[in-house]
Amino acid sequence: MRKLYIVLIVIAAVIFTGIFVYWINVPKINYSCEVDSDCIIVDRHNCCGYYPICANKNSKPNPDFVRFTCGLSGSASVCGFPSIDGCECIENKCKGTFSGNP
Repeated sequence: MRKLYIVLIVIAAVIFTGIFVYWINVPKINYSCEVDSDCIIVDRHNCCGYYPICANKNSKPNPDFVRFTCGLSGSASVCGFPSIDGCECIENKCKGTFSGNP
């Protein structure tokens, strides 16, 4: 019975460690802003690769983590990305500006 408890504790420790590592590495993208200079173009990444978005300059996207999770799940995305010319703050949210159609 004691061996069973040890095995359960080890399994629980592995699960909690996995959850903790996942939580640390999950991309943290913040779209909030007060002025246009709060916004920059960042690579959010998707399963096809580079994917630019406008986000707060303090956002922490994690393209390596996205590639890793795409590889684990075998997921694919629609390839291609918008051509963002710049970013601006509209109603306290970073939005991309486009010279042509978005």
